[in-house]
Amino acid sequence: MRYDRCVTRTNTSRRRILIVDDDLGIIEVLKDHLEVLYDAAVDGRDALGRVRQTAPDLIVLDMHLAGLTGLEVLTQVHDVNPKIPVVSMCGNEDGEATAAAMAHGAFAYVSKPFDLDYLDDVVARALAS
Repeated sequence: MRYDRCVTRTNTSRRRILIVDDDLGIIEVLKDHLEVLYDAAVDGRDALGRVRQTAPDLIVLDMHLAGLTGLEVLTQVHDVNPKIPVVSMCGNEDGEATAAAMAHGAFAYVSKPFDLDYLDDVVARALAS
């Protein structure tokens, strides 16, 4: 399922997604696959600044970042705007990171490498929530 079809199905205009990952390759894959208006940040401080400036509709957040961790970013994002859904992602099967992200209000948790069809579904559900 492509993201543009998800948008049509939910009768919404194109949404802005903030992609936060220290791997520029992941950012490129996500922006190309999701075909969305996007903003990107490679660290937690930059991500928080962008949240304050642009108020994205969704954040896709790597949990392992330099400086502020993804968990710290998630917590602070919800302090700024608790209505922004956050999809957290991590490159390993870390049960503690998954539990912590969900306990701190993540909409969903996606493991890397991620299945793009599954990610499409999670993004569509998060934007429709």
